[in-house]
Amino acid sequence: MEQLLERDGAMEFFLEAASMNVDWKGSSTDIERNKLETIANEVNRKFGTALGPFDIRMTWAKIRALWEAWVKAKRYTRRGKANSTTGTIDIDDFEWDQLLKLVPEAEVFRLKPMILPDMVCTIFGRTSPWLAPEEQNMSSSRTPSIRRGPSPEEEINACMLKVYEIDELKSSEIYIQFCLTIFKDAEIRKTFDYLPNKILRHKYVITKYNEQYCAH
Repeated sequence: MEQLLERDGAMEFFLEAASMNVDWKGSSTDIERNKLETIANEVNRKFGTALGPFDIRMTWAKIRALWEAWVKAKRYTRRGKANSTTGTIDIDDFEWDQLLKLVPEAEVFRLKPMILPDMVCTIFGRTSPWLAPEEQNMSSSRTPSIRRGPSPEEEINACMLKVYEIDELKSSEIYIQFCLTIFKDAEIRKTFDYLPNKILRHKYVITKYNEQYCAH
């Protein structure tokens, strides 16, 4: 993959050539085996690389894995913080810690940008629904699986990301710990998550805090 990244336009050319040799409606997103050498020859001839069929197959697999991580990272990142033009995720250390609890593989984007995010997402957007990253299909048979909802821990972390958006709360360790406690209640998580903006979420947390500590 490094050979492609070192040459202007090489990765784009590779992605276009490879994507035309995948059965997008099939049971995988692998390149057709008999086309690997053809793609390698095309790339080598145009960019002076020395890639073989194995390099082509592994590069495609790496890009696919990056796409899955990017899609999941965007799902758990505040709107506008994952930039699909630059391939960067602009969040602070606290939010990174929360994100990595949900999507450990997103660590790569903390170190370097996503490769050609718009193009990669357009290409892999053709992936069959049962092979999409949210489907949690890890079996070797690649049979369709039932979509799994977020676990309580994932819901708590998602709520805490929204808490940290609230300037009046994020600097207070008392409120942070209080939120971690009340979000163990599924109904409280659900209500908090449905609130449409930071002002109402802030009021909700304060109300819950007052109910518990200032009632008497």
